[in-house]
Amino acid sequence: MGNKFWFVQSPLNKEHQKKSPIQIPYHIKVSLQEYYKNFDTWLIPDFSDKCPICGGVDCATFLGHYIRIAICPMTGFSVPDLPVLRYLCHDKGNARVCDHITFSLLPHELVP
Repeated sequence: MGNKFWFVQSPLNKEHQKKSPIQIPYHIKVSLQEYYKNFDTWLIPDFSDKCPICGGVDCATFLGHYIRIAICPMTGFSVPDLPVLRYLCHDKGNARVCDHITFSLLPHELVP
């Protein structure tokens, strides 16, 4: 009667990883608090010159944003609903850096 260990396959298998997003540090030139306050007027970055996933021209398209909890380690500012920009790579380039098809721009203050 020994201990039995059951190994369950992680839901983050290779197929899931190809579809899940990656986060790219987004170097905003304002505080996280100002980014949050003025998000609706913020200019959406355009990646028409080069997709960060495949290097393609006119490849990445803006998908919208998702919400996440955020605590700025530098200032202590925290919100339960910080918007994070999301994009989709259409695989038009030939310099693919990963298997992901989506990416998000995470304000650099929140990158671990």
